Amino acid sequence: MKDNLRLLNKVADAVQAEVRLKLPKIDPGKHICMGADGTPTSLIDKVAEDVILKVMEKEKINILSEECGFIDKGGELTLAMDPIDGTHNVSMGLPLYNVSLAIGRTCIADVEVGLVRNLITGDNFWAKKGKGAYLGKKRIHVKPCELSDAVFSVFLGNKAPEKAFRLAALPKKLRVLGSSALEMCYVAKGDFALYYQAGQNLRIIDIAASCLILREAGGEIYDGQGDIFNMQFDVLERRTCVAVGDRKLLKKIPWMFE
Repeated sequence: MKDNLRLLNKVADAVQAEVRLKLPKIDPGKHICMGADGTPTSLIDKVAEDVILKVMEKEKINILSEECGFIDKGGELTLAMDPIDGTHNVSMGLPLYNVSLAIGRTCIADVEVGLVRNLITGDNFWAKKGKGAYLGKKRIHVKPCELSDAVFSVFLGNKAPEKAFRLAALPKKLRVLGSSALEMCYVAKGDFALYYQAGQNLRIIDIAASCLILREAGGEIYDGQGDIFNMQFDVLERRTCVAVGDRKLLKKIPWMFE
């Protein structure tokens, strides 16, 4: 596992360097093809994915990505990756996007190591299963929270359900960042009390790493029915996600899983 964390940092370093080099020279939001997950692949996604595949070329670890789908390399482990989480932010020139990397076997529940790198600030969130969650060298933890002081992150696009708008009206403050992996890491760090994503629904590549980071920080993730969240390594599966730092908070939202 120690070597795999080193490998994920190597991958993140390569993506960060390549994106900084190529971004000023390209139209990052240009759609160049359809990805394996059925959504358009932007040029910046392809740039990031290509450099990851190059770094991983000699590693006997399978690959799961929204662009290339599943690459079977005969390994016992799989790298579930989102080369650029926050693609729309990149295309708009907003400095908030990351690379999300997780290594596991078949599903989120057995992810062994995860890393989320903010490609602008360099903030490096990571976790090893059973070993805690970290931002750089500092261990991070979720924080107790009262609804009156809470900050939520809630997806409110035109595909968001009515429940999302109802939820968004509850906390003292609301922040929507457009980067699911980072938003969940901020729950892990105690900055956000809750993250909710429904309507567009999440893929495993979006949150495989941040799920581990949040759980290792003491938080939990649930699906839309209130069950403990899990997903198979499959880019076509999509789920609703409710991530919280302080589980007691959900008792004050009794309609959350109705």
